[in-house]
Amino acid sequence: MNKLLSAILIFSISIFFVACGTTESDPDDPNVIEGETNIGINTVGNTFGASVKIGDNYYDVGDSVFIKNNDNGMITLKVKADLTQVPGLSVINDDVPDSYKDQDGKVNVEIQFKSTSEGIQDYNFFNKSGKFHTIAKFDAKVGDTYPLTKDDGTEIATNVAS
Repeated sequence: MNKLLSAILIFSISIFFVACGTTESDPDDPNVIEGETNIGINTVGNTFGASVKIGDNYYDVGDSVFIKNNDNGMITLKVKADLTQVPGLSVINDDVPDSYKDQDGKVNVEIQFKSTSEGIQDYNFFNKSGKFHTIAKFDAKVGDTYPLTKDDGTEIATNVAS
């Protein structure tokens, strides 16, 4: 479970530059996930922390991630992290919109995802159109791709690597 939350935190930090989304109308669409929504990781009040690995070093970003709300698998995560003190992450922090930071310049934002026993999707935080875009499927295989054409015509994809 800690690896999953680490992946969510890393995704959350790195995706500030990428918009995501898709709808759930086509059963052959790789961005469709079903599954049980009443799972342990979705429990309101769950708190998680993670470190960030850059090269061979792990860094504490003073982070906290907790489940603030769960509405039938539509979870709200509260994410706080200080990227300013970590070599390599301060550049990312500079590109994070100010509206996602507190008065000290640290990441402080609420993010909503769909979280089920089959996977995790973004649906309105990074792609304001509200289209679902798969971040992770738990049964994914190396090479799986979750493509999306955004409202502005930009094509993006989440790719499963080793």
